[in-house]
Amino acid sequence: MAAAAAAPAAAKRAASPQQSTALDASRSFTAAPSAQWGRPPSPAASDADDDEGNSAGTSSGSTTLGAASAGDRWDRGGGKTPASDAGSGRGTSEAAGAGVGTGAFFSEAELGAEITAIAQSIVQRTINGAVSASQRTSDVSSRTPSSGGAQTEGVKSPSAGQPPIGPTTLPAAGTGAAAAAAAATRSSPAPEAEAGSTTALGREAALPGDGVRGVALAVAVCAVPQPGKTEQANEDAYFIVTPATGVTAGGLVLRPPAASPPAGAISALGVADGVGGWAAANVDAGQYSREVMATAAVAAGSKVGPTDPRSLLAAAQAAVRTVGSCTACVACLAPSPSAPPGGPADLLSIANLGDSGVRVVRRGSLVLSSSAQEHAFNMPYQMAHPDNLPDTDTADDAQLYQITVRPGDVIVLATDGLFDNMWDEQLVSLVTAAAAGLPAGVVGPAAAAAAQAAAQQLAAGMANAALRHAQDAAFRSPWAVELANQATASWLERLFPRGGRLDDITVLVAIVTAAD
Repeated sequence: MAAAAAAPAAAKRAASPQQSTALDASRSFTAAPSAQWGRPPSPAASDADDDEGNSAGTSSGSTTLGAASAGDRWDRGGGKTPASDAGSGRGTSEAAGAGVGTGAFFSEAELGAEITAIAQSIVQRTINGAVSASQRTSDVSSRTPSSGGAQTEGVKSPSAGQPPIGPTTLPAAGTGAAAAAAAATRSSPAPEAEAGSTTALGREAALPGDGVRGVALAVAVCAVPQPGKTEQANEDAYFIVTPATGVTAGGLVLRPPAASPPAGAISALGVADGVGGWAAANVDAGQYSREVMATAAVAAGSKVGPTDPRSLLAAAQAAVRTVGSCTACVACLAPSPSAPPGGPADLLSIANLGDSGVRVVRRGSLVLSSSAQEHAFNMPYQMAHPDNLPDTDTADDAQLYQITVRPGDVIVLATDGLFDNMWDEQLVSLVTAAAAGLPAGVVGPAAAAAAQAAAQQLAAGMANAALRHAQDAAFRSPWAVELANQATASWLERLFPRGGRLDDITVLVAIVTAAD
């Protein structure tokens, strides 16, 4: 075991040239403007999908954790070989940068669009800096401590002359200027949230015009392993628990649906991404994530009434002793604690640890978006059994989000393989197109059947689109933009971030329908 514990540290040190160990807050280039370069459409542009989205920010912890020695931390895997750039996301982005320097550089129209976007981003950063300074005092006063040291923020009305603020989340306690810079690299102006939306840990107000007794979920999943991997080598895992499907994990039925589900039974969903760095110690990086999801699924199947999703992660972390670690995102649909006995299970609570995540889309608008948690670039928060990783992150470190859902809402849980290769604007566009085909005013089995088919088609469409982007050296991906903001990036990569990131991709889609 000593040799196995030492191998992760050696692998991480060998991989250190690929990643930034910390963001230097004193550099003048702490948050490169490329994070907000929204290129306007250009007739000469060949990548029609080159749209920017509303990417989640990152929150950095103040401690660096270790598997073998103090200060050592596993980098996230996703198929990455720690000792080599071959097959890694960085290799893909470097190939994109190399392609830019050969042959025709950029067309005149495309270069003009980039220059225009740079100017726009400089203006936007100046405006955002002024707004941030004016809000800092009010933000501090509105935060209250929560489990695991996370911060909470209620829904605030925008001040006069200030654009509406969309769903956001605050970084964990202890983050500083470097964390703020990292968060800025993946943030872009969010669309205005309609009435009833929420921010992280902020419960929404009463929904106007809701007369639905209860809601149900039509759930589908699509898992695509990284090219070159077998399906068994996929390091991602997932689970689904609903009254209609019973308890399932990784496609296996752990408990069939009950003939008569108990009152207050919850629905729950989860995805996890095994940290691929463990492969350097001859450890199956996906085994731990699969066992965590199976254990969380069984725990969710026995829950009744209001449920904190962090309790599911905590139960899994305590029970699974397999060597490994993973990121995780778990969502529970349960009655609100303030609901009367027998009230509808319409409160969606999400616990997110690391760089997997969740999006909720309502009538073409993004009303909830989680933020990635990273100690440093490419080093996400991750859970493991304390006996195997004494300084592990825990379920209490997970960010908690809550929102009351209504029929027609679409919930997307996914690993970083999706969010590294797809902007939120693209995600919302795919969701809106799929939701447009759902019949209106239909409830019961007919609505569930239509939603189930739409959810399956949407999950497959998202996963395949993300895979295409990951293999496209010319695609301006969220991963490439984040990579371009690191200290190791060349000036050309900072100006023209290109290339997706090859990784396992797991997308879980749940469409909210009206219950009988």
